[in-house]
Amino acid sequence: MPIKRATEDVTPTGPAFPFFQWGNGISKIAVNVKGKWQENMPAVGFFIDRTENEQDWTQLDAACSAAGFAPVYIGRKVGASAHWHAPQMSMLLLTTKLPKVGNRYSDRETLQKGGTITRNGISFGWKVLRDKGDDGEWHVRWQGTNPETESFLKPLVLVPALIAQGYTEPLMITVNGTMTNYMEAALRRHYELQDVILNSAQAEAFITTVQDSLVNDFGVEPPDEWQFPYYGSYLTLVDGGQELFGKGDKTTKCNVMVCAEPETLDDAMLEALCADANERFLCMEWEGRAIEWSLADSERNIALREHEVDEQATMKASLRAVNAQASKAAA
Repeated sequence: MPIKRATEDVTPTGPAFPFFQWGNGISKIAVNVKGKWQENMPAVGFFIDRTENEQDWTQLDAACSAAGFAPVYIGRKVGASAHWHAPQMSMLLLTTKLPKVGNRYSDRETLQKGGTITRNGISFGWKVLRDKGDDGEWHVRWQGTNPETESFLKPLVLVPALIAQGYTEPLMITVNGTMTNYMEAALRRHYELQDVILNSAQAEAFITTVQDSLVNDFGVEPPDEWQFPYYGSYLTLVDGGQELFGKGDKTTKCNVMVCAEPETLDDAMLEALCADANERFLCMEWEGRAIEWSLADSERNIALREHEVDEQATMKASLRAVNAQASKAAA
């Protein structure tokens, strides 16, 4: 999807995290030529919102600059917006379990019946789509008596390049629609690579070193049966080339993200892939809060609001009445 700034139509629940998006090439990087913005090249890679005035930079802006991320502008219908750009990104995934987006109705029906859903550090599901009406209010897009929905997946991650510059808070990746499938595939591949690392001949000594450092330097005792966590190694997402999106005559080519795979797994590569004790300690510190956030954010995006539940019930009752009348007339 095109790069865009966050526009939430609901009040966020829990902490708000800076987010970065995958640029799939539809949007264009723009340059200012004699006071006019001209689109230059496809925006592919990762983009983080940037504060334009250096005097007003936040801690995140300063860390992005120090980490060598490129300051760029993305073209808009009017003007351009400022971003930090990285062609690829290595990150530490704050989760205890891989997501499966699944059925578009089951989670919402569970919530409407007063049940609970489970999340493990990644917010995901099928979000209800809403449009802003002439009255200034947000209204559900209905498909018959069901709301129109779109899949979404939002992992929380720590970025080693930013940690090295003193920025130790999570960022949120946000993808939706078809791109959700590619993000899921990248996470599954990362899981497979974790197994390769864990079962390698070099892993035991490295993990022991990390364990000792957690105990001696951070006062954290790892569990008796140490399981290589998802944040045990870096998830590196890179450009996987173009794929065709859409159907029929409504198709477009988009760049997709994939999980980078190491060519070899020698001692040097293992050290380059695996999180050090400081990074793991930060992940352990954030893990519980990430899980709480992922549940709250998933519920917020999936659930219908109270008045919308009433509206859906009214539509269903009306449909039943129409069907009953039609059946009676046919008889």
